[in-house]
Amino acid sequence: MGLINTNLKKDIIIVNGDVIFETNILMKLINEKRTSMVIDKRGDLDDEDMKVKIVEGCIKKIGKNLPIQDSDGEYTGLLKINKKDVVQFLDSLNSMMTNNVEDWYERGLQFMIDKGIKIIPIYTQNNMWKEIDNKEDLKHAREIFKVLSRKNLVIL
Repeated sequence: MGLINTNLKKDIIIVNGDVIFETNILMKLINEKRTSMVIDKRGDLDDEDMKVKIVEGCIKKIGKNLPIQDSDGEYTGLLKINKKDVVQFLDSLNSMMTNNVEDWYERGLQFMIDKGIKIIPIYTQNNMWKEIDNKEDLKHAREIFKVLSRKNLVIL
């Protein structure tokens, strides 16, 4: 795909548009120097979650198809690609498009991991976040984020 610029020389931050979160989470991501993704280590995962497997401090597997019992948490939709890994990330996405692989961009992340690129988990810890897929999620998000002032919340 010609629209993807492989001459980028800066870090990239990717935030899924259906996620709201406390600014502390974003600041931790920005301040991390390495390629990293924000992970929630909660235990109540389901089949629809983008699950991750972490081995020796690095993401080793990512996907909705990972067995829940083998997963270490959920990818929240916040990602930083370090400038040294940008070309590899864009090449992975281009390869998916060239081969007509219709999938989430996280599949491109798995291609990178399989090629030896290290992706570091950053944990949400006590910071709140919420993926909003439907009206019920929106209602729940409004309830849990009522306690936060607008300056501590990122809504895209």
